[in-house]
Amino acid sequence: MRPPTKREDASPGMSSAQLEITKSVIAASAEITAAMVTVTNEKNPAKISEAYRVIYKTIMETVRGPSKKPTT
Repeated sequence: MRPPTKREDASPGMSSAQLEITKSVIAASAEITAAMVTVTNEKNPAKISEAYRVIYKTIMETVRGPSKKPTT
């Protein structure tokens, strides 16, 4: 029986697009986690609402991409 071959040598590295997507997902996850921690420690309803707004906005930006503001 032959020993297993190393697949790392045969597989290509991550493309620049994949790397950017991975960076965006990690950044969004960190922002969402921070907002969730705020929610669990907060007693003020306004701040809880703001934290949920940040969570929702971050998820939507991750799914759709950053919103483009119109230039005037």
